[in-house]
Amino acid sequence: MTAEWLMGKGACAATPESEPMARYFFHLVDHSVDLDDMGMEFANPEDAKREAVRYASSLLADDPGLRLPDNGLRINVTREDGQLSFALLILAVDGQQPGGPIRVIDEREIPVPT
Repeated sequence: MTAEWLMGKGACAATPESEPMARYFFHLVDHSVDLDDMGMEFANPEDAKREAVRYASSLLADDPGLRLPDNGLRINVTREDGQLSFALLILAVDGQQPGGPIRVIDEREIPVPT
């Protein structure tokens, strides 16, 4: 899915007068890893983060039931050198689990009013 999605997006090309752009790779992680072997170039990490959100949105729009075994979706974004730049995590929490729904705020568990 990663390569097909990125092909539709196209990479941003650096122009001779612009600063060099870094290439970022968007790896979908579940019980296996869907490696992005094309990547995309961005002027800064913030642009790459926005693209990761767009990618996750596209995945969920195509398959709203897409959730990994732990009820989450994870996209690891790495730089050309293979180092993790950041990870985008989307987590679905079942509010019907024993003990009722909770919110974690400042590492404290706070019951959600019903």
